[in-house]
Amino acid sequence: MARLPKGSPTLRDVLRDQRRQLRKQGTASSFSRSGLQVTGEGVVDASAGTLLLAPGSVSNEDLANPVNGSYIYDYVTNFPVTVAPSFIRTTTITVPAGFTQAIVSVTARVYAINGTAGLDYLYCQANVSGSSGLAIPTQVAASGSGTNVSPFSSVLTGLTGGGTFSVQITASTAFASWPANASNAGDVAGSVIWLR
Repeated sequence: MARLPKGSPTLRDVLRDQRRQLRKQGTASSFSRSGLQVTGEGVVDASAGTLLLAPGSVSNEDLANPVNGSYIYDYVTNFPVTVAPSFIRTTTITVPAGFTQAIVSVTARVYAINGTAGLDYLYCQANVSGSSGLAIPTQVAASGSGTNVSPFSSVLTGLTGGGTFSVQITASTAFASWPANASNAGDVAGSVIWLR
């Protein structure tokens, strides 16, 4: 039988070495085989692998505030209501620095007095950056009053910090213009969710 050259490991040596390596791997942290590297205090380099975090383990502040919120409220009084839809109030919203998208949800409400001698219909629409929902009529008797409410939501993209968009209240009638009245009132309320 041929002999192994001097200094070569025997089969017994190889098996013993593999057994030792398996024991070492069995007690090693799975992190050590993940491809991640700790490069400084609180710094992990995940470029060689995938870093999975438990939900909620990173705070919003730690993520540099990827989401923020704000509210919208504005009102107007003593306005006329015309047959042609017109903006009775425009509110300008400024985009916060670092945000490029907005989810806007608003509700517009108009209360007005029909100062004419005939039955008419009151319409109201909430308008966000030039888009609005359906205007549904509210019947208002001659010399009577009525309220119309209109919700609307929109997703705006391509925004830049410091830029603006408008939220508007539109009011109109079906048959005749109603004169301005100190009791006429309109308001808009809602919220904005800002996204980076």
